[in-house]
Amino acid sequence: GGSAGDFVGNQVYSNPTGIYLSSGSSSLISNLIYENTNIGVYITSGASEKELLNNTIYQSVGTAVQVVGSATNVHLYNNILWSDIGSILNIAASAQSGFRSDYNLFYRGESDAATIGLWGTTIMTDLAAWQTASLQDGNSLVDDPRFLDINGADNILAYKNVPQGDGSDDNFSLAANSPAIDRASAYHSALTDALGRNRQDDPSTANSGIGWDLFVEQDEGAQ
Repeated sequence: GGSAGDFVGNQVYSNPTGIYLSSGSSSLISNLIYENTNIGVYITSGASEKELLNNTIYQSVGTAVQVVGSATNVHLYNNILWSDIGSILNIAASAQSGFRSDYNLFYRGESDAATIGLWGTTIMTDLAAWQTASLQDGNSLVDDPRFLDINGADNILAYKNVPQGDGSDDNFSLAANSPAIDRASAYHSALTDALGRNRQDDPSTANSGIGWDLFVEQDEGAQ
């Protein structure tokens, strides 16, 4: 799904920067972006109307999403954003125009060493402070997303330049009772997941997101 300029369903890992966006409008939808050495997603001057929807972004070190320069109208919804050491979000003062963020799941790792974000030059270590400073993420939360096995059967996370083992078996699927299940916003979500499968409701999990009970796919014909 998405327009010709969108990035949909990719697996990006073991680069200095996972995805770099510097011009035009496009969306990142249902991508897995992880273990890049510095930044997961970097958005800079010239970028506008960027939407990050339903992505999983993990940084053991560094920043999950950084928005700088004159980037405008960047929107983050329904993402799982995790950093162990560093900042999950870094939104420069010059890039705050039109910034929107909500229904995300933040995780600061087992040690809580990472910060939720920088809003300009102000550092926030907890979600409440981030919400107060940015006026965003009112429906987001902080919790362990409970991935099944992020370093796979070979116990090698991403590409490590070793004789055996790589990122092909890394499993970021959600385990049972993950706090990310059934809590997104349907109004900011693709109809299918990263594997192209239709979205499914987990009957054992109460819906704490928005819109799914009323959301009905409809063909509106040619535009």
